[in-house]
Amino acid sequence: MQLFYYKDVRGNFGDDLNSWLWDRLNPGLIDDRSDELLVGIGTILAMAFPDASVRKYVVGSGTGLGTAPRVDASWRFLAVRGPLTARVLDLPASVPQGDAAMLLHRLPEYQSARVPNGRVAFIPHISSSRRTDWRRVCALAGIDYIDPEHDSVRVIAQIRGCSLLIAEAMHGAIVADTLGVPWIPVRSSDEINDFKWNDWALSLGMKIGLNRIRPASLRSRVRDVYWPLTGWNGNQPIDAATDMAMRMQVLEQAMLSNSRKGAVARLVERGFQGTWRRAIEPAVDTLAGTTWSARYDERAATAAADDLTDIARLEPQLSSRSALQDRIGDLEDALHRLRTRAA
Repeated sequence: MQLFYYKDVRGNFGDDLNSWLWDRLNPGLIDDRSDELLVGIGTILAMAFPDASVRKYVVGSGTGLGTAPRVDASWRFLAVRGPLTARVLDLPASVPQGDAAMLLHRLPEYQSARVPNGRVAFIPHISSSRRTDWRRVCALAGIDYIDPEHDSVRVIAQIRGCSLLIAEAMHGAIVADTLGVPWIPVRSSDEINDFKWNDWALSLGMKIGLNRIRPASLRSRVRDVYWPLTGWNGNQPIDAATDMAMRMQVLEQAMLSNSRKGAVARLVERGFQGTWRRAIEPAVDTLAGTTWSARYDERAATAAADDLTDIARLEPQLSSRSALQDRIGDLEDALHRLRTRAA
């Protein structure tokens, strides 16, 4: 079968896990056969898929705030990321849950005892990494920077080696949790998607709230103010104190509301997205070379570094090890069913 996942031309370690993890878990599974697809790691169930002539096997994938796929007889949901994805797709309770990146735990090189280096590290979301000089911010805060564009094996080694991970990239937190590294979730923009974070966390019985980091550059600040107009505001009214039932309700309704938007609303949102790319973003980039912009970025970077320093003092999270093992077991069962092509 062929492998379906999002491929970022510049690299994104969470997506790039797909390029080698499935072959390590099941050598020979991926080939050129075009009538079957393995839908892999990522928030990809809102992407465009082949028609019903291609059978699609989902193992640990998730939805975000996009439109859910039109499910027909060609879909086989062997596991999904979490209960929010299951609710949106109206799947039975028997469908296993868990992000497939947690299967890293089954690779021999990640089963030995790790040796923490005593350092705090930060990994940003791929989009914010391209708008902000996070390496400089981390240097100001005295913590290590992990580049999400780097080779995924290298990123995993950096996560495994640190003593605490501050994660804006969700798969940074997933890898950390899987490998026993304490982590703290953060956001520097409302573009960061509460839905997918809670989808994964709820599969492990965790409640999370994303701690806020102030935008660390002029470009990030302008985008943060403008981006909700595009229809992609991922920030929902929940925090770490919101109970399980309420956060399920809030996030599910946000997803359903977005999926039911009419053609006019979507057209308007696409117009705002186009305006950002064609006019606003180039204008902000032009300002980037000015003395005023440089001074703004310096102040913003210092403020963001202060935020990281404060966040590093918070109580980190780690899922129940028994819950983690249960989800990994469910994902392994899904892999077995995939090998035998059992629905």
